[in-house]
Amino acid sequence: MKKNLNNEIPNDTNITKNEKVANILDIAVMEIRSLIIELARKDMEEFMKNNSSINFDGNDINQVIGNNIRHARKFRSMTQHQLANLLGLTFQQLQKYETGKNRVSAERLYQLSRLLNIPIDYFFSNAVS
Repeated sequence: MKKNLNNEIPNDTNITKNEKVANILDIAVMEIRSLIIELARKDMEEFMKNNSSINFDGNDINQVIGNNIRHARKFRSMTQHQLANLLGLTFQQLQKYETGKNRVSAERLYQLSRLLNIPIDYFFSNAVS
């Protein structure tokens, strides 16, 4: 998937060569970020297919989110202690999130998304709409 980024920048005589290079680099970084997110999503989907041994009824969104937190943590080969420490929690609190006994705030989901390097919408996958 080779792109000619020069074609995406208008040929404006008022733009210096350095500005053009900076614009091309910005576009390349955005493309790379998109690819990384897509690869992470595909990796997580594959992992879920191969590790879907935990069944839940699908009616409780807290269980769905908790189950997805657990899968993401295991996918990154982290223990509950390791992830809890990064979040500033006890492992028991993380365990309550993973079992769906406690609700996870939007702020905490954002932290988890950043720490585990996965898209935030992953936590809602498999939710019944």
